[in-house]
Amino acid sequence: DHWPAEMTVAAFLDAMRRPTASGNETFLSELLLSAGCEQRDEWQHLDCRPVDRKLAETYFACVYGRDADRVEAFLRSRFGERAGPSDGLANEAWARAFADYWSSSARRRFLGLSRIYTLVCEIGRYAALDALRAAGREWTVSIDAESGGGERIANLLGIRVDPSERMTTAELLQSIKDAMAQLSARTALIAQAVWFQDQTAATVAKKLKVSESAISQQLKAAREAVRNYLTNKGFPDAGMGSR
Repeated sequence: DHWPAEMTVAAFLDAMRRPTASGNETFLSELLLSAGCEQRDEWQHLDCRPVDRKLAETYFACVYGRDADRVEAFLRSRFGERAGPSDGLANEAWARAFADYWSSSARRRFLGLSRIYTLVCEIGRYAALDALRAAGREWTVSIDAESGGGERIANLLGIRVDPSERMTTAELLQSIKDAMAQLSARTALIAQAVWFQDQTAATVAKKLKVSESAISQQLKAAREAVRNYLTNKGFPDAGMGSR
């Protein structure tokens, strides 16, 4: 619908090779990255089915790693904290984008007419407007050591922490975030939603259009990876059984 019917492949490629507004990408490179993230089998050539999920996750990790901080910064500058914590809003935007464009039950394909960053920011903008319009809707406060967030996350991971040791708690929380940065993009997205934003596994599963058991498996893997990281960092009781 966007391109004229008489357009040639050469003309299409010339148009798609134009640099985006940032100058660091082209529309064609954005289209290829998005195609690499896709997990819907029926969108692929017969010779490429079933989709290589691990490869698709690698592509998504590339996109997420490149754009996540920029999306959060955009939403923070646009809405501040009025629509909720900017990290939670950005996480919501990525979850919606993944479900709609790249999951195994995605509903539409990204056409490469903008940057992926622009797409996710626009989804985040709508999510923020939804939150502002929803009467009585409360967003979860950002987790930090002073609000007791360190102890709460530690409990989820099955780690004992002395609440009176604020410095230790702050260090623990930062180490948890450092450990999560080493997870795959999708696993980190899920862990952040459940651990830091108080979303249920059922809610996250519905957003990402996967089963609750799949979310539980991702959380288990994230919990084990974080606890191993903390054990190597020398935190006491990091290796105890999860609750």
